[in-house]
Amino acid sequence: MKYTFSDRISSLQPSAIREILKATADPAIIPFAAGNPDAAAFPVEEVREIAARILKDSPITALQYGVTEGYAPLRERVSAYMKKKHNIGRDFDNLIITSGARSAFSTRRNPAVFWKSRKSPDFSWASQ
Repeated sequence: MKYTFSDRISSLQPSAIREILKATADPAIIPFAAGNPDAAAFPVEEVREIAARILKDSPITALQYGVTEGYAPLRERVSAYMKKKHNIGRDFDNLIITSGARSAFSTRRNPAVFWKSRKSPDFSWASQ
């Protein structure tokens, strides 16, 4: 089968992220730019045990989507820890747990998330 592509495809550039990730295939490289730490640093056995316990004790909760703010028991534990260890936080504060930086920035840029606590939110930092 012969494929015909638009002339515009010749001007496409490869994704910088894909190019960085290609370099991660080399075991001699620890690519911090791609957010990939040394694979030997991953606590595989510990994660395996924790995942098995979670799937045994709470399989539906573990496999179902949760609330945007994050898993409530984790939020409560982190809040209590921060208050006890670092004297940070108040009883009426809200804590949001995200799955990564992109989620955190996305949530932070959403004015609806902060409408209760700010009269005129300043999100200028998000465009930098």
